[in-house]
Amino acid sequence: MARPLPLDGTALQTYFRRLGLQPAAQDLLLQVRCSPPSRTPGSRAGNMPVWYPSKKMQCIIKAESAKVEFAFLLESEHDDAVLEFYDQPPPIPLEYQDKRNHVQRPLHTADYFVFRYGSAGWEECKPVEKLQQFVHQGSKRYVLDSSGQWRCPPGEAFAAKYGLTYRVRASDQINWAAQDNWLYLEDYYQDLEKLVVPEADLQRLFQLVEESPGLLLSDLRTAAFPMSSDQINIA
Repeated sequence: MARPLPLDGTALQTYFRRLGLQPAAQDLLLQVRCSPPSRTPGSRAGNMPVWYPSKKMQCIIKAESAKVEFAFLLESEHDDAVLEFYDQPPPIPLEYQDKRNHVQRPLHTADYFVFRYGSAGWEECKPVEKLQQFVHQGSKRYVLDSSGQWRCPPGEAFAAKYGLTYRVRASDQINWAAQDNWLYLEDYYQDLEKLVVPEADLQRLFQLVEESPGLLLSDLRTAAFPMSSDQINIA
């Protein structure tokens, strides 16, 4: 039997109250949680979709790209502030002007809808090069603000009506060291509840890392000998 998700049952109503969401926003979030993905990612030139068995969500979460979208999927999987996340949520309307100042009103399917501890909203993952193309084409769909953050004003405008958020996740935000670590430890993460490390070994590892912050894993293995690499990875 599948375990309940973090926001199942009364937890969802508590979440609504904490965020101060009105009935219209609550209905929208309920729709996100019960809807299947709006589309199935497909392969395109230079693009490899990923089907990821999410332990947090207890189902397959899909990413349209093995690089940008998948990187933010992994981040959501391992971010304690993320309670739930859904791929390809129901489409939303955007309204913005193109380079000829004509109003465009497309239906837009964001990459993810993310329930964070203190907020909820859509997240669109884009390579920086793609975002720059929109700007060079004169589209007002995406902009780079004064702090260097990519934003989607029409997405933010729609989300604000419901007290929700819309975030653009640009490829230059990806922490590739963290990505490598998550992937390296993936097999352990999937069986986390079954893994045990003796307390004495844990204390020895804590001591070694505290004495040398930023210690390379290879050096930690040498310093912790005869502790096995497997035990270090589990820790």
